[in-house]
Amino acid sequence: MSNPVYFLTLWKSYYTKGFFNLGVEVDNEICAEQRADVILHLEGAAPITAKLNRTANNNQTPRIRGGAVLRDWFASNFTMYDVVAVEILSGTELRLARLESD
Repeated sequence: MSNPVYFLTLWKSYYTKGFFNLGVEVDNEICAEQRADVILHLEGAAPITAKLNRTANNNQTPRIRGGAVLRDWFASNFTMYDVVAVEILSGTELRLARLESD
């Protein structure tokens, strides 16, 4: 069985500030705690520890803050409005990568 994947568009705020929100379609796959540490496996880079926050969004969906490291990884590997594949490995572990080409 494969892991769920969320397709994240790098809107300006995500791209420039080093965070992203996950949508309701994967909400039940992510840790239900209001705040928690999350491991991000960034393609081609060392894993980082990010912060999950469910109080940042009115609908309680998770916001993941990776800070400057995530922001710099986005800038080195993508352009604004690219789509990133966010594979949900577990409730507290995500893999971010380029979309596979057909």
